[in-house]
Amino acid sequence: MTSFISHGKLIICTTGQDGDMSLNSIGSLSNRKKIINTLKAADIDFRNLVSVYQVHGNRVVDTADFDVSALEKEKADGIVTNSCGIMIGVTTADCIPVLLYTSGRQAAVFHAGWKGVQLKIWRKGIDFFNNCGMPTGRIHAFIGSGICSKCYNVGEEFKVRFPADTYKNDSGFYCDLKTAVYRDLRVCGIPQENFMFSPYCSMCSPGLFSYRRNQTAERMFTGIMISA
Repeated sequence: MTSFISHGKLIICTTGQDGDMSLNSIGSLSNRKKIINTLKAADIDFRNLVSVYQVHGNRVVDTADFDVSALEKEKADGIVTNSCGIMIGVTTADCIPVLLYTSGRQAAVFHAGWKGVQLKIWRKGIDFFNNCGMPTGRIHAFIGSGICSKCYNVGEEFKVRFPADTYKNDSGFYCDLKTAVYRDLRVCGIPQENFMFSPYCSMCSPGLFSYRRNQTAERMFTGIMISA
């Protein structure tokens, strides 16, 4: 189910299995229009909804450097902005969506699978905020719906990649990506009280898309927008 969370001038949007949001989906355009229409119906100054061509890397793009209508062709896994009216977002089906934001001045979104988590892609967003004059202690974070540690069965090599967040039980090795994200954001200096979390696991929750559950090509959308 699509939901909206307001935080001052920020609007966070999350979707579930109510509509595929993947870039390659025929139905994605109409599903994205539903979000657009909801924002417009609430009399919100909305101008565009954008995402990027995700490649499990650590490239981050700034909407100020592009024609936003062409961003979907850019190979990247993060977007930063200080422009009002642009809903920036990522699509996921087990990977972790990470949002960073301040009190209506800057916003950032990141697609973090294990590679993005290992690369700590969100640190580029923190650099963006700092370069805009915003201290890390005033940044807020939202860690969205993604696969949980009980479902993320991995290989033994994850003990090297994420030694603090990988454990072994009778079924094999498992990794807690959400905690790995949270842990590093705290190391970077974001205060504990500035976090919000989605309690849902993409694989455990039947209302969410999960590639690990059934190899679906469908994707959820997690986005954030600065309203005027």
